[in-house]
Amino acid sequence: MAADLGPKAESDLDGHVLSPVYLSAEALLELEELTAGIRSDAPTLKVFFTALRTPAPSPTFEGNHSVSMLADARSYSILRDAFSMQKIKRAADSSDFQEAVNKYLHQLEDGVQRGDKRRIADAKMFCLSLGESLIGKQMRETYRNRENSDSRYVDEESIL
Repeated sequence: MAADLGPKAESDLDGHVLSPVYLSAEALLELEELTAGIRSDAPTLKVFFTALRTPAPSPTFEGNHSVSMLADARSYSILRDAFSMQKIKRAADSSDFQEAVNKYLHQLEDGVQRGDKRRIADAKMFCLSLGESLIGKQMRETYRNRENSDSRYVDEESIL
């Protein structure tokens, strides 16, 4: 059974901010357990959606200068790809997209809370898709950094 993080737990026991990948996986597990009748709610889904909407603490920015994942233009394609709704994909600009995504997240939360099977299935698909997209992005960055590092090593070696 998935760990019960509670509705306000956005950090682990050591006070570290939980990643969206972890939260999406945990919420997906809870949604699966909800579907199977093992549990009656999925509290991590709310924590996950709150984390998407809330600016994350940043060591490089002081004060209120950080942005939420939902408001970050770099997240646009990842979030767009995680949604199956055509309305969200056709949003005219970033503010329309943010508004549509936020509305849809609220609809998913409300549907899951009511036990709506279609909304639970949509929430599971969103958690899976977003987690997969985030892991893919991280892997691409890791390999790109490794390639850059390897190419510097080969360049230095070839000079000798």
